[in-house]
This record gives sequence, C-alpha cells and structure tokens, in this order.
Amino acid sequence: MNAGQRPDRVCILHLITRLIRGGAQFNTLYTAAHTAIPDRDVRTVVAAGPIHDPGGDLLAEAANLGVELAAVPHFVRRISLWHDALALLETYRLIKRLRPTIVHTHTSKAGFVGRVAARFARVPCVIHTPHGAIHQGYFKSPWRVRMYVRLERFVTRWCDAVVCLTNGEKRDWHDVDVVHSRTEIIPSGVDLATFAQPTRPGAAIRNEMGLEDDARIIGYVGRLVELKGIDYLVRAMPAIIASEPKAVLLILGDGEQRQALHNLATELGVQDCVVFAGARDDVPNLLAIMEVAVLPTICTEAMGRVLVEAAAAGKPVVATRLGGVEDVVVDNETGLIVAPEDAAALSAAIVRVLADPALAATMGAAARIRAERFSLDAMMQKLNALYTSFL
Repeated sequence: MNAGQRPDRVCILHLITRLIRGGAQFNTLYTAAHTAIPDRDVRTVVAAGPIHDPGGDLLAEAANLGVELAAVPHFVRRISLWHDALALLETYRLIKRLRPTIVHTHTSKAGFVGRVAARFARVPCVIHTPHGAIHQGYFKSPWRVRMYVRLERFVTRWCDAVVCLTNGEKRDWHDVDVVHSRTEIIPSGVDLATFAQPTRPGAAIRNEMGLEDDARIIGYVGRLVELKGIDYLVRAMPAIIASEPKAVLLILGDGEQRQALHNLATELGVQDCVVFAGARDDVPNLLAIMEVAVLPTICTEAMGRVLVEAAAAGKPVVATRLGGVEDVVVDNETGLIVAPEDAAALSAAIVRVLADPALAATMGAAARIRAERFSLDAMMQKLNALYTSFL
C-alpha cells in the first residue's frame, strides 16, 4: 500500500495509446466504468495519448460513462525514441502523482511504456492486456517483428498478470515464447442488451441509408484500415451480386482506406452496391437491418468485438480464421469461417447464408445464445476478481 493511501481506497490506472473507436478502447472504458471491489473505494483513471484518427474518438463515450481521463501527450503509435522517452517520463510522473495500487496497461505501445514506468515507480501490481498478438500481420518488416517480440518477452516479466481475450490470442503469444505464469482468459465484454434491442424501425434506417426494402444487406463494422481486409470483401461483391442481384454491402466506419475502397468498388463496377455510411453511433440499429455481418480481417484478432455485437443482434457472421475468431464463432453453427485473403471464399460463404434464410435464422439464434459468455457482466466478474486477488 502506498504511503498516505487509505486502506479501503484503491486507485487503478489504465494506460492505452489512443482512445480511438476500436475494440481495445471500448474494453478499457467499460472496464474503468464498471470496476467494483468489495469494501473498497475504487478510483479508476484512463490515460491516453492524442487522437488523430479519421475513424473518430471515444471522448463522448468516456464522458457518458463517467470515466476520469488523463493525458500522456507523447503517446504515439509509431516507434519514436524521442516521443517514447518523453511518454515514459510523463507516465512515470502520472503514476507518482496518482499513486495507483494497480496499473493496467492496454495495447502494445502503452503496454511497453506503462510497464517500464510502473516498474521504476514501484507500483504494487501491474496487469497487461495486449488486445491482440500484433506481431502477426501488423508489421511488414521481419526485423520489426523480431524486435517487438523480444521487447515483449522482456517486459512480460515486469507484470503480475497478463489478460488474453481468448485462447486463440494466448496461443498466438505462446507460439513466439511470450509466456507469463499467470495468464487469465477474460473476453472483452459487450453490453448485449444494447445490440439485441434496436431503438429505431428497420424501414426508417433503410430509408435513411437509401436502401431498397428488398435489399439483401451484407454488413461490415469497423475501422477502414488495410489490416481489416475490407478490400477482399469489396472484391467478393461481383460474385455475390451475380448470385444475389439485390445484395448491398453496407460499410460502417471510417479510416485511411475509405477512398481506396471507394475507388476499388468503382473499378469493379459495384459502386452502386457498396454504401459507405461512415462512423456511426447507432451501430445496433444498423446491425439490425443486416442479414449477415462480415469480418474479413487479414491480421490476427484477439477476439473480434464486432462478432459478439452481431451475435447479440442475432445475426450470422462470416469471418476469417485468425487469432481468437474461432473462440467466438462456431463454424457452421453460429456462422461461417473462411481462409483470410480469399475473396472467392468470402463470396461463397456469404452467398450460402443469403441463399438459405432458414440456415441464417438458425445460425443467428445460436449466435445470440453463445454471445452470453461475452457479456459485460461476465467480463467484469472476472476482472473484479482478478483485481481483488492482488489486494
């Protein structure tokens, strides 16, 4: 216990690189907002760096959840000795000011800087959630992969527990010998009721999106970045339309690839069948009008939060076989899993779902049941128990 801190008071500091609209960021905010430890007065603070992302930020979400925020001005995603050294100093000073009992780091950059700073500041307990094995697919340079893995092996010893979202993510880390003696599997929690109960009629949403009443809607939800493999989904559209002429791809989200994806749709002659809706705050309402949700990622996923959101909405999914996807989606039961970077496989799976409404309904019902294990309550029960175990 830090000097001068009341025995019944606990401060938990969460560190994450950026509060952009992403699964790791939602997970961090929800964790901070819902932490509850018996007989303890808990203060949670989320510290992050500046936000520069066309996909938007979660500052309004943090305010709505009542999450206390702090700034680490030199947290940047890219590797920069200057910025990283300053971020380390800023994080160290923040820790000394807040005197947290627990520092919980999230994602790679904040995970490295945060664990080093916490070590120097002698924080009693340090927990790390990587939110994905980013050595798989994120770096194009082999030397960067090797450097990142070596750094991760080094700082893993400087934390008291590691939290992986799925067994698939844990396996990805073990494959490169990044192993911690206490690794907990705690999936990222989703507020299932929000996605199970849309707040607006489907007809109104279709009209707003300019979609015909009989459109067969295929949906993608997420950031528009290369690693999500959305170009393969766009490339699948000509074959899908050949089988299902009313098929429309509805893309929710924004990012650096938006213009390139728009150009690709035009090049393939499917621009009238691809709708870019941008970043939206009403994802549950838009999921409700989809017949199938697709996650075509070409990089490893720790879990794939949108897969749970679609399942909670009772939708079948088509996803690529990477990371923890198979921990969420049961192939041929709650959805279909295909190989990554394969537009033909994507189109065949999507057509199979669209062509068989009974199959889609059965998968959607099974998905809704399976989603229960990824609820917000399930996550917080495990995380609160983990925090308590260190007190």
